[in-house]
Amino acid sequence: MNDDTSRREFLLTSASALLFGGCASQNKKPCPFIWGKPRGDAEIDCLVLGAGLSGLTTARHIVEGGRKNGKDLSVVVLEGDKRIGGRIQTIKSSNHYQNVPSAYDTGSSYIHRARGSVPLWGDIEKLGVPTEDIPKMGNALLYHPEIGLRSLQGAAIAWDPLEAASIFDKVGRIEGKDLSGAEFLKREGYEGLGWDFVNMMLTGHLPSRIEDISMKGFASDDVATQLREKIEYAIPGGSDILIKKMAEGLDIRKNKEIIEINWRNPSGNITVSTKEGETYEAKSAVCTFSIGMLKSGEVKFNPDLPQIKQQALKGVDMGYMAKAFLRFEDRFWPEDACMIHRPDQQRRAGRTYFVQQYGHPDAEPALAALLHSTDAIKIAGMNPTAALEAICSDLDEIFPEAAPTINRVQRKGWGPHQGIKIKDWGRDHFAKGGNSYLKVDPEKRVPVELVRTILADARTTPGLFWAGEGTAIVIPEEGGVQASSIHGAHQAGARAAQEVLEYQDNGRVLNPYSSSRLIAT
Repeated sequence: MNDDTSRREFLLTSASALLFGGCASQNKKPCPFIWGKPRGDAEIDCLVLGAGLSGLTTARHIVEGGRKNGKDLSVVVLEGDKRIGGRIQTIKSSNHYQNVPSAYDTGSSYIHRARGSVPLWGDIEKLGVPTEDIPKMGNALLYHPEIGLRSLQGAAIAWDPLEAASIFDKVGRIEGKDLSGAEFLKREGYEGLGWDFVNMMLTGHLPSRIEDISMKGFASDDVATQLREKIEYAIPGGSDILIKKMAEGLDIRKNKEIIEINWRNPSGNITVSTKEGETYEAKSAVCTFSIGMLKSGEVKFNPDLPQIKQQALKGVDMGYMAKAFLRFEDRFWPEDACMIHRPDQQRRAGRTYFVQQYGHPDAEPALAALLHSTDAIKIAGMNPTAALEAICSDLDEIFPEAAPTINRVQRKGWGPHQGIKIKDWGRDHFAKGGNSYLKVDPEKRVPVELVRTILADARTTPGLFWAGEGTAIVIPEEGGVQASSIHGAHQAGARAAQEVLEYQDNGRVLNPYSSSRLIAT
């Protein structure tokens, strides 16, 4: 165990001692730090609430773990939407370009960590899910008015080779008081290209405003380790292939929108009520709701969640994210480019464009504009024609020889708004955003590095366990697993499954660090 993890566990114990005294529901009665409770006798062993990647991982690992121990555990997955997958969704192009089908991931699209480095790869290999390399360092381009269009590495050198070489270390450990991203940029004296470059690093993956993101939270989430990776990985044919494989053989019930969770019944069971008036009862349950849904208040917890969890939720937020897809008649960007960045503040639309079906020159030419925070709110609020014009105006400046790029847009096959398709995750009823980020909390209610651990900790809600990307736990000596990612969502689900299995066996609720170590690669 290294110093970072020892400090986290010490802080968790200290925070628990301080906060549990004030941990009360509306009736003001104290909420003790419970390590276990009598288990109920419901026929369902576990209800998994949500059929995104985290929920499917939880259910699959509980079933498989039970079988390894000679138990046939009953697990039911309840999904409020009409589809499964959560923030993983693939749409197919209705016309095949040169007889090659095209698939577009409207949400999460890349695995950000190297093969074998995080638990997700174990399931990918076991399920036979194919992956392809996306060389994000070597084959990415960056445009900025100060330097024009260059390779990503060339842009870093043009900015400042020494700063570019040290920036990962700077953002990976923040000493002293917490800073917002904007305060950090000002402290370091970044301007122009330097400001835009580091701003993109901090908020390009986390859909936060630079003024809101916590630098200690960024370091605590170990995002720098993820950003150092030279290769990302895509699933050819779309990420929903992983979802379908994970869902095989599971009891999944769609259109079951949860409105209330009663987690402290006299019977020891957990009861869940749906919008349709149904009630489900189980010995345990795993909540995989997004941070946005948890903070919305649309699901009632009875009794209220312990105060320590309520305080932790104030230290995390759901970033606004959207994606805009444009298909073109021809490819006007370099054939070997996998993504194109435009971080300058003069841009009208997105900061990053993913080349769709990278590595498949016979696939239809298409770009996906990744839109975060204010970019997403602005573009998603436009009518499709205005959004298309804004994005193409940016592309015209990046590739002036191809202008006007709007004349190259393919206008067949995508319904009334031909030429562009936008997925607005901020307005998605169940996601309520793209992914989570740790934010600066002026009141310092909970140490920022403990926020996700407290949210993941089921010892305060015995019988009710927690998963979802917002609860992914980083254990540095085990390689680090980042929240706000596909592999983070998977890790949280696998951790919650270990906790449920332990609870089913003897009623004990594991420390989230202990359960995370059981599934770390």
